[in-house]
Amino acid sequence: MADPVNAGSKDPASIKDQARITEIGGVSPLFIVKDVPASLAFYRVRLGFDITFEGPEPNDIFFGIVQRGRAMIMFKSVGVPAIPNHTCDIGQGIARWDAYVFVPNPDALAAEFSSRHVEFFEPLQDTDDGLRGFELKDADGYVLFFGRPIAPLPAPAPPDSGPPAAESRQAPRRSRGGRKKST
Repeated sequence: MADPVNAGSKDPASIKDQARITEIGGVSPLFIVKDVPASLAFYRVRLGFDITFEGPEPNDIFFGIVQRGRAMIMFKSVGVPAIPNHTCDIGQGIARWDAYVFVPNPDALAAEFSSRHVEFFEPLQDTDDGLRGFELKDADGYVLFFGRPIAPLPAPAPPDSGPPAAESRQAPRRSRGGRKKST
Protein backbone atom coordinates (compact mmCIF):
# COMPACT_ATOMS: atom_id res chain seq x y z
CA MET A 1 0.00 0.00 0.00
CA ALA A 2 1.26 3.48 -0.85
CA ASP A 3 2.44 5.77 1.93
CA PRO A 4 -0.30 8.47 2.08
CA VAL A 5 2.07 10.98 3.71
CA ASN A 6 4.73 10.82 0.96
CA ALA A 7 2.65 9.67 -2.01
CA GLY A 8 3.39 11.99 -4.89
CA SER A 9 5.71 14.13 -2.78
CA LYS A 10 8.25 16.07 -4.78
CA ASP A 11 10.06 17.27 -1.66
CA PRO A 12 13.76 16.43 -2.24
CA ALA A 13 14.29 15.79 1.49
CA SER A 14 11.60 13.09 1.65
CA ILE A 15 12.92 11.49 -1.56
CA LYS A 16 16.46 11.47 -0.15
CA ASP A 17 15.25 9.97 3.17
CA GLN A 18 13.34 7.24 1.33
CA ALA A 19 16.40 6.46 -0.82
CA ARG A 20 18.50 5.93 2.32
CA ILE A 21 16.19 3.20 3.61
CA THR A 22 15.36 1.52 0.29
CA GLU A 23 18.51 -0.22 -0.88
CA ILE A 24 18.90 -1.31 -4.48
CA GLY A 25 20.94 -4.50 -4.51
CA GLY A 26 22.02 -4.60 -8.11
CA VAL A 27 20.98 -4.83 -11.72
CA SER A 28 20.82 -7.97 -13.83
CA PRO A 29 21.44 -7.78 -17.57
CA LEU A 30 19.53 -9.95 -20.01
CA PHE A 31 21.81 -11.24 -22.75
CA ILE A 32 20.36 -12.56 -26.01
CA VAL A 33 22.34 -15.72 -26.77
CA LYS A 34 22.48 -18.39 -29.45
CA ASP A 35 22.49 -21.41 -27.13
CA VAL A 36 21.27 -20.99 -23.53
CA PRO A 37 22.65 -24.34 -22.23
CA ALA A 38 26.12 -23.49 -23.65
CA SER A 39 26.01 -20.02 -22.06
CA LEU A 40 24.94 -21.45 -18.70
CA ALA A 41 27.76 -24.02 -18.87
CA PHE A 42 30.36 -21.31 -19.61
CA TYR A 43 29.33 -19.23 -16.60
CA ARG A 44 29.11 -22.29 -14.31
CA VAL A 45 32.33 -24.07 -15.32
CA ARG A 46 34.61 -21.19 -16.26
CA LEU A 47 33.39 -18.38 -13.98
CA GLY A 48 32.02 -20.25 -10.96
CA PHE A 49 28.42 -19.02 -11.17
CA ASP A 50 25.50 -21.14 -9.96
CA ILE A 51 22.67 -21.89 -12.37
CA THR A 52 19.51 -20.75 -10.60
CA PHE A 53 17.06 -21.41 -13.45
CA GLU A 54 17.00 -23.13 -16.82
CA GLY A 55 13.87 -23.85 -18.77
CA PRO A 56 11.00 -23.65 -19.19
CA GLU A 57 11.26 -27.42 -19.81
CA PRO A 58 14.31 -29.71 -19.57
CA ASN A 59 14.09 -30.49 -23.30
CA ASP A 60 13.32 -26.88 -24.30
CA ILE A 61 15.79 -24.58 -22.53
CA PHE A 62 15.57 -21.10 -24.03
CA PHE A 63 15.87 -19.06 -20.83
CA GLY A 64 18.33 -19.26 -17.95
CA ILE A 65 19.72 -17.40 -14.97
CA VAL A 66 23.14 -17.61 -13.30
CA GLN A 67 24.19 -16.02 -10.04
CA ARG A 68 27.38 -15.55 -8.06
CA GLY A 69 27.11 -13.47 -4.90
CA ARG A 70 24.87 -10.52 -5.75
CA ALA A 71 25.66 -10.65 -9.48
CA MET A 72 22.94 -12.22 -11.60
CA ILE A 73 22.81 -12.55 -15.40
CA MET A 74 19.85 -13.75 -17.47
CA PHE A 75 20.08 -15.40 -20.89
CA LYS A 76 17.45 -15.90 -23.55
CA SER A 77 17.51 -17.43 -27.00
CA VAL A 78 15.04 -15.72 -29.35
CA GLY A 79 16.31 -16.86 -32.74
CA VAL A 80 18.53 -13.86 -33.46
CA PRO A 81 22.30 -13.50 -33.05
CA ALA A 82 23.82 -11.95 -29.94
CA ILE A 83 24.57 -8.23 -30.28
CA PRO A 84 27.32 -7.33 -27.81
CA ASN A 85 28.03 -3.61 -27.37
CA HIS A 86 31.46 -3.81 -28.99
CA THR A 87 29.80 -4.89 -32.25
CA CYS A 88 27.71 -1.70 -32.30
CA ASP A 89 30.30 1.01 -31.70
CA ILE A 90 31.91 0.70 -35.13
CA GLY A 91 35.09 -0.81 -33.75
CA GLN A 92 36.06 2.29 -31.78
CA GLY A 93 36.26 0.45 -28.45
CA ILE A 94 34.45 3.23 -26.61
CA ALA A 95 31.44 1.19 -25.44
CA ARG A 96 32.74 -2.34 -25.08
CA TRP A 97 31.19 -3.40 -21.80
CA ASP A 98 27.90 -5.23 -21.74
CA ALA A 99 28.03 -5.47 -17.94
CA TYR A 100 30.04 -3.99 -15.09
CA VAL A 101 30.32 -6.42 -12.21
CA PHE A 102 31.42 -4.82 -8.94
CA VAL A 103 34.10 -6.93 -7.27
CA PRO A 104 35.74 -5.73 -4.04
CA ASN A 105 38.96 -7.66 -4.81
CA PRO A 106 39.51 -7.90 -8.58
CA ASP A 107 43.10 -9.13 -8.05
CA ALA A 108 41.88 -12.26 -6.24
CA LEU A 109 39.15 -12.90 -8.80
CA ALA A 110 41.61 -12.50 -11.68
CA ALA A 111 43.86 -15.09 -10.01
CA GLU A 112 40.90 -17.46 -9.61
CA PHE A 113 39.85 -17.04 -13.24
CA SER A 114 43.45 -17.55 -14.39
CA SER A 115 43.51 -20.85 -12.49
CA ARG A 116 40.37 -21.84 -14.45
CA HIS A 117 42.16 -20.94 -17.73
CA VAL A 118 39.77 -18.10 -18.50
CA GLU A 119 41.07 -15.92 -21.33
CA PHE A 120 41.10 -12.21 -20.49
CA PHE A 121 39.96 -9.68 -23.09
CA GLU A 122 41.90 -7.02 -21.16
CA PRO A 123 44.21 -7.96 -18.28
CA LEU A 124 43.94 -6.80 -14.69
CA GLN A 125 44.90 -3.13 -14.63
CA ASP A 126 44.06 0.35 -13.41
CA THR A 127 42.02 2.08 -16.11
CA ASP A 128 41.86 5.75 -17.00
CA ASP A 129 38.22 5.58 -15.83
CA GLY A 130 39.47 5.35 -12.23
CA LEU A 131 38.74 1.63 -11.97
CA ARG A 132 40.82 -1.44 -11.17
CA GLY A 133 39.75 -4.62 -12.86
CA PHE A 134 39.78 -6.75 -15.97
CA GLU A 135 37.61 -7.65 -18.92
CA LEU A 136 36.60 -10.97 -20.36
CA LYS A 137 34.40 -12.10 -23.22
CA ASP A 138 31.83 -14.79 -22.64
CA ALA A 139 30.85 -17.57 -25.04
CA ASP A 140 28.58 -15.21 -27.02
CA GLY A 141 31.05 -12.33 -27.22
CA TYR A 142 29.58 -10.19 -24.42
CA VAL A 143 32.29 -8.20 -22.61
CA LEU A 144 32.12 -8.07 -18.82
CA PHE A 145 34.27 -5.81 -16.66
CA PHE A 146 34.96 -7.19 -13.18
CA GLY A 147 36.34 -4.51 -10.88
CA ARG A 148 35.93 -1.62 -8.50
CA PRO A 149 36.77 2.06 -8.19
CA ILE A 150 40.49 2.56 -7.43
CA ALA A 151 39.81 4.95 -4.55
CA PRO A 152 36.79 6.78 -3.25
CA LEU A 153 36.40 10.39 -4.30
CA PRO A 154 37.46 12.87 -1.61
CA ALA A 155 34.66 14.20 0.57
CA PRO A 156 33.51 17.69 -0.41
CA ALA A 157 34.82 20.49 1.78
CA PRO A 158 32.36 22.12 4.18
CA PRO A 159 30.87 25.28 2.63
CA ASP A 160 32.54 27.67 5.10
CA SER A 161 36.06 26.22 4.85
CA GLY A 162 37.14 28.21 1.81
CA PRO A 163 38.62 26.86 -1.42
CA PRO A 164 40.63 23.64 -1.26
CA ALA A 165 44.40 23.78 -1.54
CA ALA A 166 45.64 23.85 -5.13
CA GLU A 167 47.40 20.48 -4.81
CA SER A 168 44.17 18.72 -3.78
CA ARG A 169 42.07 20.17 -6.59
CA GLN A 170 41.41 17.58 -9.29
CA ALA A 171 39.32 17.66 -12.39
CA PRO A 172 36.57 15.03 -12.25
CA ARG A 173 37.28 11.88 -14.23
CA ARG A 174 35.07 11.27 -17.18
CA SER A 175 34.04 7.70 -17.75
CA ARG A 176 34.58 6.25 -21.19
CA GLY A 177 32.36 3.26 -20.45
CA GLY A 178 34.92 0.59 -21.04
CA ARG A 179 37.62 2.28 -23.06
CA LYS A 180 40.95 0.77 -22.24
CA LYS A 181 43.60 2.80 -20.52
CA SER A 182 45.76 4.80 -22.87
CA THR A 183 49.47 4.12 -22.60
